[in-house]
Amino acid sequence: MDRTETQPFGYLRKVVVFLPYKLFGPFNLHPPEILYNARLHPILKQALYPGTADVAYERALEAFMQLKEEAEATKVSICLENVWNKFLLSPLEMRDFIDKINSPYVGVYLDVGNVIYTGYPEHWIRILGKRIKKVHFKDFRRKVGTLEGFVDLLAGDVNFPEVMQAFKEVGYDDYVTAEMIPNYTHYTNQIIYNTSKSMDRILGR
Repeated sequence: MDRTETQPFGYLRKVVVFLPYKLFGPFNLHPPEILYNARLHPILKQALYPGTADVAYERALEAFMQLKEEAEATKVSICLENVWNKFLLSPLEMRDFIDKINSPYVGVYLDVGNVIYTGYPEHWIRILGKRIKKVHFKDFRRKVGTLEGFVDLLAGDVNFPEVMQAFKEVGYDDYVTAEMIPNYTHYTNQIIYNTSKSMDRILGR
């Protein structure tokens, strides 16, 4: 990812907009540390085959125990994101999984919008605390209950004032990235400006 002073709002990638912001403290546009994309690593392929929940858990844990050695050697963080894959469905499960790996280079990429389908992001933030390394901002309407439920920031059910309070409580002071789906049908660049303004409001800028 290349962010420069002349490109303040990130980039469009297919139907996704990424907007990097610093949460608290001085705003800067320097890229955060590179996050290791564990989804592409061959070690994780062994954990992707279908199986029961306990088998999937053990395979994933075994894979991450191997990956953490590489992460620690290269000093590059691996972040596990909460997604709709029927795995680690609660913040307690995610917390315990990360703690079993027991590495400062393995943490959570928290997506506040993905949480809304089954829970509350402010709960996840307070329970995961310092395990959170990076954050996605999205919004979602529970009553829709499908992928069509993802909407513009501040148009869904994410309680952003409470989310921001929770981030302050746990001391998260790093980048947040808006992951916007789906893109607009017409004038697609407009999503950049609308999202930027919403993020400014959420972040108190």
